[in-house]
Amino acid sequence: MDAGPALRAAVSADLCLHRPAGLTEAGGPAFAPPGIELILGGQKSGKSRTAESRAAVWLARPAAEGRPAPEAWLVATAQAGDPEMARRIERHRLDRLARVPTLLTLEQPNPLALARTLVERSAPHRLLVVDCLMLWLTQLAWPLAGQPPGEVAVEAACGELVAALRRARGPVVLVSNEIGLGLTPLGADVRQFLDHLGCLHQDVAAISAAVTLMVAGCEMPVKRRAPAHAHAHASAQTLAPAHAHALGHALARAPAHGPLDAVAPAPALAQADGPPPTAGRRPAP
Repeated sequence: MDAGPALRAAVSADLCLHRPAGLTEAGGPAFAPPGIELILGGQKSGKSRTAESRAAVWLARPAAEGRPAPEAWLVATAQAGDPEMARRIERHRLDRLARVPTLLTLEQPNPLALARTLVERSAPHRLLVVDCLMLWLTQLAWPLAGQPPGEVAVEAACGELVAALRRARGPVVLVSNEIGLGLTPLGADVRQFLDHLGCLHQDVAAISAAVTLMVAGCEMPVKRRAPAHAHAHASAQTLAPAHAHALGHALARAPAHGPLDAVAPAPALAQADGPPPTAGRRPAP
């Protein structure tokens, strides 16, 4: 039984009064997930729902003969540092389950493990949705436990993340908050954080096939180009200066690979850092 029409209808009914982001009036995909897409926006601008609509479109694709069926995993980066955040995380989980039931969730609260997760879990038939980069950077720069790692370590981690995205074998959609449009904060730590986040957005956008800005639930295409694995060959010189040096070291340490589809398959889920994805079923590695 083809679950695509029912899934698209469920997403359409829930996302907005008109057709949801990513679907045409006829219910077909208006914009299929490219190699990498960066979705930016303010608080409650519709970023996560748009990313979920990308996953719904991806999951509704028919499986090619002899190929695995499409999968979509949400890589959640949030940590519950207080009761309100815990409730927010649980509400997001329940909302995702209601909107896109077959979107699996992989909890990855360890910011130092995100890059490895992207490399190990990426696959041509699997869409990864990272939600979100701002929380990832927040937990990296200001951990709930222990001392902050310092500016050099933050830059190195950002470089490793971008290097991992270059090596991704399947599509990746990344969600992040655009918080650099307002007044400049007075605190030095906050100003430094905004600098890191802005540079990270530039770095990811440079290797992305698409960048989308969300405003009041509406998509504003910022960048669109044919992916053609171009992100795998982008130069480190296109990065924001603060992260270019760190990325160069990360790429130098990364094992050499041939074509993107020749990378060895991901290891078993039991070897991953953190619990396996959850949404009623456990995906095959």
